[in-house]
Amino acid sequence: MQFVRIFLVISLLSSCSSDKKEEVLNMNDLTPQARQTKPTEKESGEAKIDYGFSIPMADSSGITVMEIDFMKEPMFPDRFMPDSILKLKLDLKESQLFYGQWIFSDSIKTRNALFNWLDCFGANCNAIKYLSESRFQNDAMLLFVNDTSIVYLSSKSNLDEKQWQHYLELKYGIDLWKTVVVQRYKQKAKWYSYEKMKQAKKASFLPLKKQ
Repeated sequence: MQFVRIFLVISLLSSCSSDKKEEVLNMNDLTPQARQTKPTEKESGEAKIDYGFSIPMADSSGITVMEIDFMKEPMFPDRFMPDSILKLKLDLKESQLFYGQWIFSDSIKTRNALFNWLDCFGANCNAIKYLSESRFQNDAMLLFVNDTSIVYLSSKSNLDEKQWQHYLELKYGIDLWKTVVVQRYKQKAKWYSYEKMKQAKKASFLPLKKQ
């Protein structure tokens, strides 16, 4: 009888030991699976930043952008409480470019921001009369204005207004602009509207004249 008890105890201990070994082996089997689901260093790095600018669309428009960075310096249109502000520094293939965009809720706010800006434009607070062929600044610039947005581009290199109009159309679906100011480097500004001519399928830059 004593022998039977000893045998049962040994069998019980052996069974427990076997269960523990099986548990350890099962955990080891699970560990590689957990590693597979863990993000790699490349995947777990910093999230891709959305700059609000499309490099592929710029490429399609003939504009080669190498790098993008945010600009934090305050600008005059910031004062007029736009719904959104986008200010970027773009490194192009051969130059740098400032890209600014202000979107407003209606045409009255847009017009108010534009005309106040023209009254005090740039670091020297130059007063620019609407439609006057004045020099806004020394650097080349483009200014696109419609009912709800102002887009301002500035660079030491001349800018192609057709390329940038094409980019803005691809990015925002805007194919008409009430006011477009084109100024080459150290030259005087010229004023246009980008609109469809009568019986014409495509829009084009038309000189703005005083009415």
